[in-house]
Amino acid sequence: MFVRVWEYDVVPASTEEFERAYGGAGAWAQLFSRADGFVGTELFRSVETPGRYLTVDRFASEATWQAFRRDHAADYEELDGECAGLTVTQSELAP
Repeated sequence: MFVRVWEYDVVPASTEEFERAYGGAGAWAQLFSRADGFVGTELFRSVETPGRYLTVDRFASEATWQAFRRDHAADYEELDGECAGLTVTQSELAP
């Protein structure tokens, strides 16, 4: 199993849109589902820090993730650009 975890601080007025895009049935999960080895996405909201979220994306293997990135790079970049205004900061947490 290959897991990617991202932390986001969301623009306060954009939390609903962020949750729709990054949730388990959102735009990112729909894009990731194009990978044969995509297992799922989970979205977690901080109870201590308003506007802070974590996403957990699971793939069968790192090779599955790399193949997805190679095969869908343009779509990934497009969606990333569309969602850029929803967050103040974002960072991938080290495995």
